[in-house]
Amino acid sequence: YPHAKLPNFISGAGDHIKSIQATALLYDYNLAKLIKAYGDKILDDKNLIQYIAAAHNCGVGKVITALEATLPPAKGRGKQPSKNWRQALRRLSKTDETIIFLEKMDYLLENAN
Repeated sequence: YPHAKLPNFISGAGDHIKSIQATALLYDYNLAKLIKAYGDKILDDKNLIQYIAAAHNCGVGKVITALEATLPPAKGRGKQPSKNWRQALRRLSKTDETIIFLEKMDYLLENAN
């Protein structure tokens, strides 16, 4: 997103407006990658916010790898991933922090009222 003209990470991290802009652009990038992998059907997936949060934390590539590992054989792209995507994510390297983050997010979403 070169048109955003965001500063480097160090100076941008201290600017709340730039940090929010960078986060929104990262979410847009990650969502575009998920749509490319799964088509528009991913937009109706009840776990989409979790996929986006996990992608923000550990990278969209690892999320897609975990989702691909949970697709039923011979179903291919365009199908919705199964509920076991977190188990597949856990098996990937350097995702423990992401799993803990998702568990905290689950708690907050379940107790938001």
